[in-house]
Amino acid sequence: MEQNQSSVPPFWIPATDAKGRPVDACLREATERVWPFAFRQAEVELGETSAVAEIYESAVFAVSQVMHRNGARSGIRDLDAYIYWAFTRKLTKHALHLKALMFLDTHELGTLTETLGHHHRPDAIEEDLLITQLISFMDPRTKRIFLARVCGQNWADIGADLGTSANGAQVMYNRGVRLVRERVHKRSWPWRKNYSPGKAN
Repeated sequence: MEQNQSSVPPFWIPATDAKGRPVDACLREATERVWPFAFRQAEVELGETSAVAEIYESAVFAVSQVMHRNGARSGIRDLDAYIYWAFTRKLTKHALHLKALMFLDTHELGTLTETLGHHHRPDAIEEDLLITQLISFMDPRTKRIFLARVCGQNWADIGADLGTSANGAQVMYNRGVRLVRERVHKRSWPWRKNYSPGKAN
């Protein structure tokens, strides 16, 4: 047990949050107590821990915001459990986002980047924006299928939910993706006015 505990890196929470408000002393103490459990949970959920400190800090600041809004400890019966709950919510959201990154076909990202006028491989921040943009163009059924795939559902189960076969579900999804491409290409981007390939703007 001691060996496992020693492998958990230290976590330091700033004295003030992102808005410059002080972080309550009792919250700072609870943050230290919960950190080892949060770190281990991230190891299990993600298989790696490169983002866990950032996610945990975000969760702690969210709790701090609640405490500032409602008064210290107001409505929070168990501060340790509340911090852990806030962290696991953000961790789950992060894990789903990673799955979305892995699921999205690189061709779809490539198509979107070219449409938006980018001619280089997107970095992590750009990928986040592109995924959000891509999803915003999906119709409700395509978005439903996409999210089901991100959550790990197979095509047979998705087809059953939609009242069709696995192949039928794939056909629906592919048709939806084609419509996304068309919508993206038809959209008028402000910075592309009077733009002609090969000519200076």
